[in-house]
Amino acid sequence: MKGKRGPKDLQKKSLPELKRTLWDEFSEYIRRRDTDAHTGWGNCISCGAPIQFGTTNCQAGHWIPKGKGGGHSLAYREENVNAQCASCNLHEGGNFVSYEQNLRLKYGDDVVDELKEQGDKSSLTDWGRDEYIERIEHYRAELKEM
Repeated sequence: MKGKRGPKDLQKKSLPELKRTLWDEFSEYIRRRDTDAHTGWGNCISCGAPIQFGTTNCQAGHWIPKGKGGGHSLAYREENVNAQCASCNLHEGGNFVSYEQNLRLKYGDDVVDELKEQGDKSSLTDWGRDEYIERIEHYRAELKEM
């Protein structure tokens, strides 16, 4: 898997290395989840454009941005992060309005309203090493099952 950085042993990684490793694992999980296991093709959550896993056009895009309220609980909340084309994710500011409409179709109004509410919170708390390691191990296990 590309994106692996630092020592293989999670206990030996620095906190920035753990953060990057978690994003690599989580992002791959999201992109695999949202594309077909056999063909690798899926659709952008925002515009519906076809995207293929393993290409730079298939990204894991946040609806509520990483730096907005709710902190890590939103940055790594599976419903808040979905496969998105590079154009929407990088150049269209997430194509926020269409993203929300399609989130409501995918997860329902209650989930989207909960995400919005959580995004309005101002507390940004960081996790400790153990929490990062636990989540990395969780997504590694999920990826093995895919």
